[in-house]
Amino acid sequence: MCKIKFEILNPGPIEVRVVDIIGVPITSFVDEYEPGNHEVEFNDEQLLPGSYYYKILASSDRNTSITGINGFDRLLQTGTLKVRTNGINSKFLS
Repeated sequence: MCKIKFEILNPGPIEVRVVDIIGVPITSFVDEYEPGNHEVEFNDEQLLPGSYYYKILASSDRNTSITGINGFDRLLQTGTLKVRTNGINSKFLS
């Protein structure tokens, strides 16, 4: 399992998007969040070893709902994930 930790300052819908090194989407999570510290987990056992990247996005439009995925246009945080050979013990790099 891989955990991505992040902090939200304003309530609203947030998308956490994981992509491979060339930008191909691996998974994404969209949910409503209240201000505070949060984390999402995803199963990385099916991924090949290597580096993956994540983006945490919010909407600058307060009317965006969790179904309005195209409305996520404000980048809050980015980082790198390292997946080891066995697919477990993924490491959060930044």
